[in-house]
Amino acid sequence: MKIIDYKYGAIIELTPNNPISINDSLTLELTYFTHKRPYIGGPTKATATVIASTNTKSKELNLSIYGVEGKSQSEDGYTETNRYSSDYWMDYHFQLKTFNYDKAIDIIILKKQNE
Repeated sequence: MKIIDYKYGAIIELTPNNPISINDSLTLELTYFTHKRPYIGGPTKATATVIASTNTKSKELNLSIYGVEGKSQSEDGYTETNRYSSDYWMDYHFQLKTFNYDKAIDIIILKKQNE
């Protein structure tokens, strides 16, 4: 397992089956990719499944990228906010930034500050 001193808000790359331990006991592991079979001109969706865990809890996160079959990202009408999904767990917000199917994803992790 790779251990990194992560600064919240920085981009982190996850590759399949290579768990990464973040500086405050959060561990992330990209486990697999899936996609829906689009029809011509229809919506596309590819999903990366990430297991997030702490010492006592875990959750399966599904981070997806959306598009339109046969159209480039500049032509499909999606904004970056709508193209890349995010997920929340405990005090963490996970935001997908880039998606390379079967290879890797880049995410940003934000953590709610205790008041």
